[in-house]
Amino acid sequence: MAKVSQVKDYMSLEEIRVRIRTPKDPDQQMRWQIIYTVAADPRVATIVATQLGGSRWLVSSAVAQYNRFGQKAFCGPGRGRHRSRFHRSYNQEVKFLQPFVNRAIRGLIPTITPVKNAFEKRIRKTVHNSVITRLLQRHDWRKVAPRPQHVKHNDSDVGLFKKNSHAGLPVPSKKEIHLTNAP
Repeated sequence: MAKVSQVKDYMSLEEIRVRIRTPKDPDQQMRWQIIYTVAADPRVATIVATQLGGSRWLVSSAVAQYNRFGQKAFCGPGRGRHRSRFHRSYNQEVKFLQPFVNRAIRGLIPTITPVKNAFEKRIRKTVHNSVITRLLQRHDWRKVAPRPQHVKHNDSDVGLFKKNSHAGLPVPSKKEIHLTNAP
C-alpha cells in the first residue's frame, strides 16, 4: 500500500487558501493547491495527482519541499528566470570587476585566482573556477588561455642543455649501427 502524503502545520488552511490566489505563476498555484488538498485531507500522492490533474512526482516533490522549507518553499522565481541563478546583478558585477579592469589598464595581466578570492570574500562562500570564468565571459573578457612559456623559463639554460645533453652519451660505431638495422 502506498504512503499517505502529509504536510507539517506551518500554516492554517485559511492562510494556504489565500496563498493559492496570490501567485501569478500557474505552477506555484498548482503547488499551493496540492498543499491545501493534502493539509485538508491527507491521501496517497497518486489520488491527489488524479484529483488535481498533476503527476504523482509533482505532488510528492511539492509536499517534500513544503515540509522541508515551509512557506518559503514556493516563494521566489520559478522556471525561466535564469538571471536569478547568478550571485550578483549585472551592475553589481560591473562594480566588482572595476578594480581588476583598472589593473588591466595599467598593464597587469588579470588571472582568475585573485578575482576568485575577492569574489569568494564578497559572497562569503567558495565557488568553482567556472563561476568566475562565466562571470568574466558575461562582461566580454577573453577566454582563459595558457601561458606562452613557463614562469621559470630561462633561454640560457635551454641553450646550455642543448649543447651539453649529448656530451656524456657514447657514440655508436658504424658496425653497431649496421647490426641494429639488420633484419
